[in-house]
Amino acid sequence: MRRLLVLPIFWASFLLPLVGQVRIHIKTVPANTPIGDTLFLAASFNDWNPGDRDYPFVRLPDGTYFIQLNIDSVFDYKITRGAWSSVEGGVVGEAIENRRFDPGLGHEAPQVVVQTWEDLPGRPPWANQVIRVRSIPTNTPADASIYIVGNFNRWHPADPRYELELQTDGTYQVSVPVWMDTLEYKFTRGSWKTVEGRKSGRARFNRQLIVHVPVPQPEVVVIESWEDLSGHPINIYTFLLLLAAFQGLLLIVAINTLQDYNRDANRLLSFLILLISLVLIGRVSTYDRDIFQLYPKLLLVPDLLYFLYAPVFYLYIRRLLLPEARNWNWSMLLHFLPFMLQLLVYLPLLGMEPGHFISLNTDLSLRWVFVLSGGIAFIYNLLYWWWCWRIIRNYQRQSDDEFSYGNNLQFLQTIMGLKAACLIIWAASYLIGGFGWLFAVETSRITDRSVDFLWVVFSLTVFILGYFAMRQPEIFKMPPLPP
Repeated sequence: MRRLLVLPIFWASFLLPLVGQVRIHIKTVPANTPIGDTLFLAASFNDWNPGDRDYPFVRLPDGTYFIQLNIDSVFDYKITRGAWSSVEGGVVGEAIENRRFDPGLGHEAPQVVVQTWEDLPGRPPWANQVIRVRSIPTNTPADASIYIVGNFNRWHPADPRYELELQTDGTYQVSVPVWMDTLEYKFTRGSWKTVEGRKSGRARFNRQLIVHVPVPQPEVVVIESWEDLSGHPINIYTFLLLLAAFQGLLLIVAINTLQDYNRDANRLLSFLILLISLVLIGRVSTYDRDIFQLYPKLLLVPDLLYFLYAPVFYLYIRRLLLPEARNWNWSMLLHFLPFMLQLLVYLPLLGMEPGHFISLNTDLSLRWVFVLSGGIAFIYNLLYWWWCWRIIRNYQRQSDDEFSYGNNLQFLQTIMGLKAACLIIWAASYLIGGFGWLFAVETSRITDRSVDFLWVVFSLTVFILGYFAMRQPEIFKMPPLPP
C-alpha cells in the first residue's frame, strides 16, 4: 500500500516541472547562414527583442536548433540572428507574417523552416523606391528619429534600416525595397504611438504608391502631423458626428414622452436612433489615438449598421404604415439572420488579443474581410431600400385622407431620399476603389474622403428626425383608427 502511495507522488514530482513547457524546433536554416551566428527568438512576450540573450536557440550536432520555453499562453514570434536587420524572410527575402504558437494545441511546435534572412535574400527585390519628405510638422522634437514603415518590412515601426536621413536642403530621404507593384507605408518616430496623422490630427490611412519599373521616380511627400503631438482636436467632421449622436440620445427621450405616442413604432425608431448614436460615437472614438490603443475593437462598431439598420428601419415603416403589421410574429426574426451571421464571422476578431488585432489591422491583413462584408452589406441595404420604397409608394396610392397621411409621407420620403444619397456615395466609393485596384491607380485619398462624406450624410438622419419631431410631432403619435 505504501508503494502505491509513493508511486503517484514520484511521477507527479517528475512531470510537474514539464507543465507549461513548450519546445520550438528549427529543422533547417538557409545555406548562407554565417557560421557562428546565434539564432534568437523575438516574440510578443519579450517585447520583440531581436537579440534577447535570455532566448537563444541551442544548436544540435545535426545542424538543427531548438529552444525550451515555460509559456502557457498564445504568443507570436520570429527567428532572428540578433537584430531586426537579420530577421528571417520569405522565399526571396521579403518580410513575412509573424509565426504563432498556441500551447493549448500541444507542447511541441511544428518544425520551423527558415527560408531566407532578410539581409541575405535569395534574390534582389523587384525595385528600390526613393521616398523624399519635403517637410515635417513644426512641433517635431529636434532629436527625433523618423522611420518609414510599410509592407516591405512587415510594418515594424522602428526598423533601423529604414530611418530617414536629413539632407543638406532640409528634406529627408530613404530608399526602400519593393516586393510588389504597390507600396503601402507610413512614417513614425519609432513606435505606433508616434505615428503620423492627417492635417487635422486624426489617424490617417496608409499611404499608397504604385511603383513603376525599371527606374521608379522619387516620391515626394509631406508629413502633416504626429498623432501624439496633435492633442485631441475636435474638427468640423468629428463635431458634426458627435452633435448628431447626442441629439439622437435627446430625441429618444423626446419621442417617448409625447402624449398618445405610437408605442410599437416608436420603440423601433428609438432603437434605430440609439444604434445610430452609438455607432457615431464609436467611429469618432477610433480617431483618438489613446482610446484606439486601449479599445481597438471599437473599429468594428460601425460595422454593426451593415446588417442591422436596414431590417429595423423596414420593420419601423411597416409598423407605421401597415395596420396588419402591428403584431409581432416570429418570422420577423428572419430579417436579422444576416446580422447573426456577421457576428459569427466577427467573433474571432472580437475575441482577439488587442495587440494582435492592431497588428493585423495595421498590415491590412483584415482589409478583405471589411471590403467583402461592406460589399455584401451594400447589396443587402439596397434591397431593403427598395422594399421600403414599395411600401411607401403603395401607402401613398391607397391613401384617402391626404391630411392624415401627408405628414407621414413627407417625413418618410425625406428619410428615403437621404438613404438613397448614402447608397449612391457607398457605391461610388467601391467603384473608385475597384478602379484603382484593377488599373493600379492611387485612389485611396479619394475613397477616404468619400467614406467621410458618407458618414456626414448618414448623420443627417438624426437632424432630420429632430426637425420633424419639433415641427410635426403628430408623426410620432398614434395613427387614426380605420373606419
